[in-house]
Amino acid sequence: MAMVITAGKYSAATFEYAARVSFSYVKRGSQTFKFGVKKVTSPAIRVVSSPFIYFKKKITKPLSQEGQHGDVVSKVVSKNEEKIRMLEEKIVLIENKLAFLEKHGVTVSTTKNLMREKKNLTKEKSMLLQAIVNDNLTLKA
Repeated sequence: MAMVITAGKYSAATFEYAARVSFSYVKRGSQTFKFGVKKVTSPAIRVVSSPFIYFKKKITKPLSQEGQHGDVVSKVVSKNEEKIRMLEEKIVLIENKLAFLEKHGVTVSTTKNLMREKKNLTKEKSMLLQAIVNDNLTLKA
C-alpha cells in the first residue's frame, strides 16, 4: 500500500515537472518569436506610419484662434522668467555665503583633533588579530 502511494507521488511529481518544462519551452519560444517578428517588422512599420505621425503632430486651429499665438508666447516667457528668478535667488544665497566666508575666514581645526593617538595593542590582542587574519587567508585559498 505504501509503495502505491509513493509511486503515485512520483507520478504526480513527474507529470508536474513535465508540464512546467513544456510551459517554459512554449513561453520562451513565443517570446523569441515575438522579438524576431518585432525586430523584422518595426522598420517597415515606422516607414509606413511616418506620414500619419506627421499629420497627428501638426496642430491646425480655426481662423478665429489664429491671433492667440501671443498667449502661448507669453506663457513660455513667464515660465522662463520664473526659472530665471529662481536662479537669481540661488546666486544671491551663494554670494551671501561667499561674503560670510571672506569676512570670517576659513580656519583649520587643530591638528590634535585630526591625528589620533597611536594605540598600543597587548600581545594577546595582536595574537588574536593575527589568528583571524590567518583564518581569513586560509578561507580565501
